[in-house]
Amino acid sequence: SYNAGTGGSTSVKLPLLFKDNSGFNTQFSVQNAGSDDVVVNVAYSDGTNATAATIKPGAAKVYDQRTETHPQAIFAAEVTSDGEPILAAALQESSSIIFAYTGAATAGTTNPVFPLVNANNANYITGIQVQNAGTQDTDVTLSYTPSAAGTACTETQTVSAGDSATFALAAFSGNPGSEITTDCANGVRFVGSAQATGNSTSQLLVGLVNQLLPGTNGEAYGSFSSDDATSKVVMPLIMDRNSNYFTGINVMNVGSSSTTVNCSFTDTTYTISQSLAPGEAL
Repeated sequence: SYNAGTGGSTSVKLPLLFKDNSGFNTQFSVQNAGSDDVVVNVAYSDGTNATAATIKPGAAKVYDQRTETHPQAIFAAEVTSDGEPILAAALQESSSIIFAYTGAATAGTTNPVFPLVNANNANYITGIQVQNAGTQDTDVTLSYTPSAAGTACTETQTVSAGDSATFALAAFSGNPGSEITTDCANGVRFVGSAQATGNSTSQLLVGLVNQLLPGTNGEAYGSFSSDDATSKVVMPLIMDRNSNYFTGINVMNVGSSSTTVNCSFTDTTYTISQSLAPGEAL
């Protein structure tokens, strides 16, 4: 699933794209949300570009990375238009799993937040892709805060201008590599949240989270900006014991002081209430 967009933008970022990456490939669709024809260009972070295309109002064009030439298996992209607003949605596909996500039609934020991060959690793992939408390289630090399980830790990587880097996946596995500085525990269960607490050159960033049970299922969501946070959040669909489906919600405090979060549900008297410190999730 992916979120519908409103309005669109002349620049859309796609933090995570694949070509033959451990059986995964991607494709994305770009829609003209304007009222006139639009010329669309795609610049990939691996140095390649797609041929410019003209898209009619309301129409869309699909870009399939399987049919393109790329020197890397993992990369990012920026899609730009010559004036009309555009929107994009991407699919990440293997022979058994499909993820989907909405392209970031915003400029980005210097401190993106990620309300749900799983690591070593009943075999679920998380990969966080952070894309540098700025013009300078920057050292990005993500701070991980546990909610249901785990210990607080940090991870730092250099993200080149226009490129993206994968966080969380290796940091919690015990094999982070020389490009990653982290104190996250090796192989320990973690369920919590993350936020960018360091950004050495204050570049605008966008992010994407993949939650994966290898070989079985997965889901993706885009990062959030704390500037867009509100004191009330509405969840349109919650399930419990619905043909064996159920819902989990992580609610994150992105403010600067502690706050009490109250959750109520329709058609039941059940409620949840908990005080959350800054950066903590329920």
